[in-house]
Amino acid sequence: MIGALATTLCFAITPVFANQSAHRLGAAAANFWRLAVALLVLGVWAHSNGIGLGGPAFGWFFAGGLAGFGLGGFAMFQSLPRLGSSLSTLVVQCGSAVAASLLEWTWLGTGLSPLQLAAFVLTLTGVTVGLLPRSLPPFRRRNGASA
Repeated sequence: MIGALATTLCFAITPVFANQSAHRLGAAAANFWRLAVALLVLGVWAHSNGIGLGGPAFGWFFAGGLAGFGLGGFAMFQSLPRLGSSLSTLVVQCGSAVAASLLEWTWLGTGLSPLQLAAFVLTLTGVTVGLLPRSLPPFRRRNGASA
């Protein structure tokens, strides 16, 4: 339970800090330093608690790191200055759910059940409707009213 709570907290605060670093350093520099710190921390962890660069799954972990940390992080840091942390996080979370379900279906052959698919579509539809641009209701200024 504490692990799940800590993960949720980290997912919640990461975009805020990433947004600040992207605005202060620039998106490319902030992403570079994030990758450098991640490489250092994960490298120390792998060599102190694991078998370092060895093992049969190293290639898969490396490819996953390139996709997640590399490509995903690059896209996230490029979107932060343009969309802000809230919208960037929403797009990344919804996009990763779609990508993961399609990848699992294609690669592993396990699809979503009809109920899961309905919930999936309902959730993404709700997010899409919530993001649709709306015009503000007409507002007429009264005589003598200040802005």
